[in-house]
Amino acid sequence: GAPPLGKPFPRPALFLGGGASDYLTATDQPTIRQHFPQAEFVTLPGVGHWLHAQSPAAVLDLLTEFFTR
Repeated sequence: GAPPLGKPFPRPALFLGGGASDYLTATDQPTIRQHFPQAEFVTLPGVGHWLHAQSPAAVLDLLTEFFTR
């Protein structure tokens, strides 16, 4: 479940999910957007819950691109 809604985070936020994981789903996005209105969602196809271990190069590329904008 989501924590109680406080003041929304006013800046961009990146949410990464694995296509082979049910941990972060499309049904979670509306609740996440309540807390992070500028949320961006990226799903890595064929990757499970441990994105950083299963696809470290892709995760690093996504994070680098996000933080250098």
